[in-house]
Amino acid sequence: MQIPSFLAGLPRLEAVRLCSLLCFLREPMTLWSRCRRAVALVLVTLLSTALVACGGPTAATVPTYSDSQILQIEKSQANLQAVRDRFPELDQLIAAENWTFVRNFIRGPLGDVRRETATLSRTFLDPALKAETAETAQALFNHLIALDDAAKDGDVRRAREQFQEAIVDFDAFLQAIPTL
Repeated sequence: MQIPSFLAGLPRLEAVRLCSLLCFLREPMTLWSRCRRAVALVLVTLLSTALVACGGPTAATVPTYSDSQILQIEKSQANLQAVRDRFPELDQLIAAENWTFVRNFIRGPLGDVRRETATLSRTFLDPALKAETAETAQALFNHLIALDDAAKDGDVRRAREQFQEAIVDFDAFLQAIPTL
């Protein structure tokens, strides 16, 4: 082993020991230079994770309706409630087995129900509410079609059954409308 010049004044054994110590101290520097990138990557990853975890949730914005949407919802709701209030008339027509007037009632006062419910469903901002009301409106319309078919066939039992299911769907639709 070659002894550096600044250790030349020391006895040979001590110079060798100091030389070994200096080489030992240099080893970790070499190891550090090899691992520096890996350690830096780990530190950056930990820092990023900590920043994301401690960032906190962002405040969700609540969907708000414009004035025109509120007017549309209130108008449609009032129209649908007026139609719903006339359902006892349809019940009396079914009880009297007056099939011509039952079919006329479905096409007359109940004629705009499908358009009104579809328009109202599209107005809602909440996608889940849109889907729910669209499904309920379709079920209501299907019951009205089945009621019309029952009236055409003069089937009291089926007409009464479809009428009751239409009421359930109509009330479910009206209940789903948000209060503004």
